[in-house]
Amino acid sequence: MFPLVETIKIIDGIPQNLRYHKFRFEKSYFLYYKSLNEKEFPIEFEIPVKYKTGKVKLRLLYNKQGFNFEYSLYQRKEIYNLKVVFDNNIEYPVKYTDRKAIDRLLKFRENKDDILIVKDGNVTDSSFANIVFFDGNKWYTPASPLLQGTTRERLIDKEIIIPAPIKYNDLKYFKKFKLINAMIDFEEALEIDIKNIY
Repeated sequence: MFPLVETIKIIDGIPQNLRYHKFRFEKSYFLYYKSLNEKEFPIEFEIPVKYKTGKVKLRLLYNKQGFNFEYSLYQRKEIYNLKVVFDNNIEYPVKYTDRKAIDRLLKFRENKDDILIVKDGNVTDSSFANIVFFDGNKWYTPASPLLQGTTRERLIDKEIIIPAPIKYNDLKYFKKFKLINAMIDFEEALEIDIKNIY
């Protein structure tokens, strides 16, 4: 059983942003197992020939003893609107393979493409991505996401996005939003009108 996972983007055989994945792996390992990692994060690994061309998704599953590599050709699902759901008890501090807590909330999305989770009045994440908001001048991301995504962290480091407390009632102050994750970088994420959050 592999309780934890890192999702890594591979472009033409080259894994992307491994430094950020390594950092989160070490942090997640410690939080989950209450010990330092016994296995080093695999910076170098052999990619099967069929996955050395194009955009590939690697699910790097791991437990205390080792890793399992699952490759697939990436197929992007476009999201155009979000249904707000409220849950004050949800916790997702590390990237689990078990997504029951999030899948339970997805049942409330009605006819919308995805959900926006609000916890204790604070905007957090969608079901599969961090969110960023545009106020007409700068891009902001919730300071308290459910999961600190690797792309989110990299964009904060580059000062492309700014972490800030964002309440549900603050959504009216923004014009647009984007969804970002390890597979969808800031530049390629769709800009969606804030009115598409219901």
